[in-house]
Amino acid sequence: MGCYGIGVTRVLASAIEQSNDKDGIIFPPSISPYDLYLGYIGKTPETKEVVEGLYLEFKKSGYDVLFDDRQLGPGQMFKDADLIGLPLRLILGERDFLATGEIEIKVRKTGETLKVKKDELLKTVKNKLQELGKWN
Repeated sequence: MGCYGIGVTRVLASAIEQSNDKDGIIFPPSISPYDLYLGYIGKTPETKEVVEGLYLEFKKSGYDVLFDDRQLGPGQMFKDADLIGLPLRLILGERDFLATGEIEIKVRKTGETLKVKKDELLKTVKNKLQELGKWN
């Protein structure tokens, strides 16, 4: 079976071939299936409630969010997030959040990591996506 046109599958394959590293895909924001990956590390119902609230807040603001609530350890969660390759990874760590009120943002393309207060999260995500070329 052959394909001689330039269809969606070829564009996607080309993008993945051009933008990847040892950890997996690095989706350009313009063709990424989701804007961000949202996960959490914690066991209390209160932590899950906070992260679910963040998920709803992002959805209401027009973002496409991949919400990982699988209750995996941090290593597996981070590895999966890098493999999927969404532009931003947001992780709410229960211990850090309770201590400082901060949530971690990792930019997949550069590896840059930021710690941001909850009330600055939406603004920071918007700015980072703009820097990466989404919504200019």
